[in-house]
Amino acid sequence: MTHVKLIKRQFPACGTGSGLTWLALSFLVGAAASALTSGLLIMPGGDFFAWSSGGGMVRIFLSCALFALWSLVFSTSLLGPVLLPACAFALGASVSAQAALIISSGQQGVLICVVEKVIVPALLIVPPFFLQSCWGMKFAGLIVSGQPAYTRRAGGGYLALFSAIALALAFAAAAYIIYLMPGT
Repeated sequence: MTHVKLIKRQFPACGTGSGLTWLALSFLVGAAASALTSGLLIMPGGDFFAWSSGGGMVRIFLSCALFALWSLVFSTSLLGPVLLPACAFALGASVSAQAALIISSGQQGVLICVVEKVIVPALLIVPPFFLQSCWGMKFAGLIVSGQPAYTRRAGGGYLALFSAIALALAFAAAAYIIYLMPGT
């Protein structure tokens, strides 16, 4: 009787490599750049949080899902390891610019307003973005290195799962903005 040894390919956890480090650093640099330039950095795609200018459920969902969709597209590109940190930079700048816009408005209760209008939706959008982008960097690395299809397929499964989670939480953020946010 022969014993067959099965070799299971294991992908290291998302936070073990330098991908999460580059994404977090890019996010923080984007937030700092937006804060230091007083929100003068205009991100392509318009405002990140569309509720500041109104709009329906679809528009608000697309504004919440914008960076998750960019991350998904960039993850399947040969330039993914370069474009994903740029996307994190844009996300950090957008969150910071929206907070700066509210703070500079000079209305009373600014801290509560920032928490309700920026921090709560960002808590639903930013963590899944990092998880999706980290796996996206791994997947883009598999594409760049020319790994065989069965290896890319396993990495693509994780990317699809985390992309679905990111989009579901973007929908939850949009629902919060439409139905639960005071004053909208």
